[in-house]
Amino acid sequence: MGTPKHVGQALRGLSFALALAATSMTGRAAEPSPPTSFVIENSVFDEDDKKIGGSTTIFHEGKVYDSLSEHDAVCVFDATPGRFLLLDGERKLRTEITTQQLTEFCDQLRERALAAGSGYVKFAAAPTFAERLDPETNELVLSSDFVDYRVRMCAPKNDAFLKRYQEFIFWQTKLNAMVNPGAPPPGARLKLNDALASRQQLPEHLSMRRHSLLPGMSTTLRAEHRYQWHVGEPERRRIAEIESQLGTYQVVAFGEYLRPVIESARK
Repeated sequence: MGTPKHVGQALRGLSFALALAATSMTGRAAEPSPPTSFVIENSVFDEDDKKIGGSTTIFHEGKVYDSLSEHDAVCVFDATPGRFLLLDGERKLRTEITTQQLTEFCDQLRERALAAGSGYVKFAAAPTFAERLDPETNELVLSSDFVDYRVRMCAPKNDAFLKRYQEFIFWQTKLNAMVNPGAPPPGARLKLNDALASRQQLPEHLSMRRHSLLPGMSTTLRAEHRYQWHVGEPERRRIAEIESQLGTYQVVAFGEYLRPVIESARK
């Protein structure tokens, strides 16, 4: 992430993405995965079905490692202290953001949106959807004047897997709003998260359509999530690499870490 454009692309990729203790290098057999260790492979496509992003999300030993496919950028969620660690592989930097900071930021973002935002931004702060199951496809459908979601769902392996996913996606949704300057409040995606949680389901195929009043300006994005209910040797090696980076990268303040993105957004 040597240029503002590159950093911006990497951090914006976290919005699509749903992330990455390892086996010994001495040849000893790997320890069995804990019951809640699993992997999600995420792919994002535009309305022309062109892949525009992807990530690998690894849940292992109390942490979640979310690694972008196209850029050397990683976020690590550690629920016990309540924090995200963000790593920039090109600049060899890392920073930290707590869940308390995310809560405060999103609360303020919501208040500003309700006070002075556009119609869409106010909707994003306090969204209302018509929610239903499509009787033909059994897909979850959330409809509104601004955004529509359609989700093909799948069942988690067990309740523990579901709980870990729900905790991560709740906080990751808020993180995405904070690392993308100018982003609207994350209310719409949080509503979708709640709808899935109420059904105890995971998203497998998700499409989002953003409506526009201008002809031909509505946009659609599609995401696919593939679940692997164990952590294998490749994922363990990736975790080991990330944990090593956490110990060697320079620690900087969040504002300094995000500075290239902010400067790029101002141009």
